[in-house]
Amino acid sequence: MGAIRTAFRRSAPCTAKTRSNGRKHHMRKGDETKREILRAAEQLFCQKGYEAASMQEIVRAAGVSKGGIYHHFASKEEIMTLLSHQYAQESAERAEAQLADAPDDLARLNLLLSACLPMRDEDAAFTAMLLPMATSPEGRAMALTYLDALSDRFHPLLEQTIAQGVQSGALFTEIRGVAGIVLHLLADCFFDLAAQLMQAKNDKQPCDLPALVDLLTRYRRAVEVLLNAPFGSVTLLTLEDVESMAQRLLQ
Repeated sequence: MGAIRTAFRRSAPCTAKTRSNGRKHHMRKGDETKREILRAAEQLFCQKGYEAASMQEIVRAAGVSKGGIYHHFASKEEIMTLLSHQYAQESAERAEAQLADAPDDLARLNLLLSACLPMRDEDAAFTAMLLPMATSPEGRAMALTYLDALSDRFHPLLEQTIAQGVQSGALFTEIRGVAGIVLHLLADCFFDLAAQLMQAKNDKQPCDLPALVDLLTRYRRAVEVLLNAPFGSVTLLTLEDVESMAQRLLQ
């Protein structure tokens, strides 16, 4: 009897290790499935548009069962929310890596302002999918989810950069929470840009470039006034950025 107990006690750690390895394998497989669902969903959203893609199409594209997709995501909205946070995180990491190379405080400010507006070539396919959403009642809420994610990631970077600019004398502001106000302005700027770009697409007409320049100038001046920055020192987007996005959208 004692020998049986001894044998049982010795075998227990092996059983626990086997179970632990099994759990790790299951977790790795679950992570791989989740990544595959996200990849398939992103591809479908960019090809068909977020609102036109269905969960069933994502199931087929990802090669998973219906139960498998709902194990990881309760809805299409949840998938889009996670994609938005991933894109926002990547944008913030890219911008933060570039800050060290910026020559002065105003250059660092402009780098962050430009990165906060999702009109860059790095995210062109995702942004082209986002623009139609920004102009529809159902899609606007999901577009706002992405802009909120950008705001969350960029707020500490922008706050620190503004504080450094004030300390160096490049900027002057005593407005409490000014970084958050600037980020709200940028979100409004994105929605206004989206409206003009989508209007051109729906009308099958070239974009009204003077109107886009005027729009960017108004938001640029608003940021300059908020931060007491020198006239003409703030840059949100270049005209080339907007033209490039317009060409992609109108293709």
